[in-house]
Amino acid sequence: MLASLTSRDSEPQCAPLGIPSNSEKAGAALDVRTLDIWVDFGDGRAVRPVMIALVDVASNVILDFELTSSKNAAATVRVIKRVCQDHGIFDRLYTDNGSAFAGHLVAGGVGRAFRTHGPAADAPTPPGVCAHLGIATTFALPANAKTKIAKRAFATVSRSVDDRPEFAQAHAGHVPGAAPSVDVVPVLIATLEAVYRREVARYNCEPGRTSQGARGRSHWDVFEAGLAARITRRPTARQLYRFVAVDRVGRVKVQGWTYGGQETQDALLRHHGGGKRVLLGRDPDDFGQPALAWDRDGRLICEGIEPIKAGAYGSVDGIRQAASNRRKLRATAAAHEEANRTYDDAEMAELLSQIPMPGPVSSAPARQVVAGRFGAPVDARPDRPGASDDIIAAKVPEEFLARFDAHYGLPVAGSKGRGG
Repeated sequence: MLASLTSRDSEPQCAPLGIPSNSEKAGAALDVRTLDIWVDFGDGRAVRPVMIALVDVASNVILDFELTSSKNAAATVRVIKRVCQDHGIFDRLYTDNGSAFAGHLVAGGVGRAFRTHGPAADAPTPPGVCAHLGIATTFALPANAKTKIAKRAFATVSRSVDDRPEFAQAHAGHVPGAAPSVDVVPVLIATLEAVYRREVARYNCEPGRTSQGARGRSHWDVFEAGLAARITRRPTARQLYRFVAVDRVGRVKVQGWTYGGQETQDALLRHHGGGKRVLLGRDPDDFGQPALAWDRDGRLICEGIEPIKAGAYGSVDGIRQAASNRRKLRATAAAHEEANRTYDDAEMAELLSQIPMPGPVSSAPARQVVAGRFGAPVDARPDRPGASDDIIAAKVPEEFLARFDAHYGLPVAGSKGRGG
């Protein structure tokens, strides 16, 4: 179980958090906000984290929060369980109709959200964490964000913390859906969580509050005064539930895991066959913990059902991440397939027909190939008598030849007496 908001490294140090005593407002508001910071969750990618927080509606104390890469029900269940197990069960949960809050994991069996139409009469709804802890739920009306009490805490904390100097090179701006630039340096999730726990503790303990009933006290002082007069209800850890069938040897198989041994075989075999099904409860964060089983009417069949065969995934987060990876893989494969199908067979044949093809190979004998010469160039050899004189006459100036003939007493070049 994670530490409370006032961890060992947080400042200032305050007493453990609790639940107010105001019976009319003995509840907590649940909300989520995408932070304006680029964060690295350990995989090297820059993503904007989501903050899921529970805020006490009587004192505005932030009870607990969790930073995740996406809004999901498993993280919401962890936040609710930490608050209830450490500090007592609150009476009512105020939330919106988001899928992470109005689904079976959180609000199953306690009410009907505006976004759903209710299950079929013959398909019982698996009870969520609120049903097992006895927490009533109140859903905000659609398009009515003013009723979300946690928005005030987000406006005070997250919008000021996100602009701190620690996140100078990781600020994402306030535009939803923005993509990180090449200049972004994401911060590690551990750094972000440490800063947020420190600033949330400061927000809870800062004196001089002027809200109704505070009279200059801090949110924590108001919260502590209400906690002193309240009878704390400690919860029994409950789990994720799903209807499954019992096999012929008294075992239950779900999502690759097999539960049931000799100690629970007799109790489970009574629900084998005839279309009977049991409601199996597992720890959403650790499927390796013993499970529980109920019948369709909610009566406990047995508990301490040990797992005897492990599946591929050990938690709800693992299943959700695997499903997300499969969706991304299918999208990538579809994109590659579309790229391969840019030209169909007919279009490819038409394009190939436009390429000039070489003609038929000639059957004539091949011409003799002369070997190459790589030496210095030479003058052509004379092939007839007197050709040497023609070459000399073509390459030697006439003035030189005339002086040569005059020196040696020879006839003038080109006359009959000189080779003519």
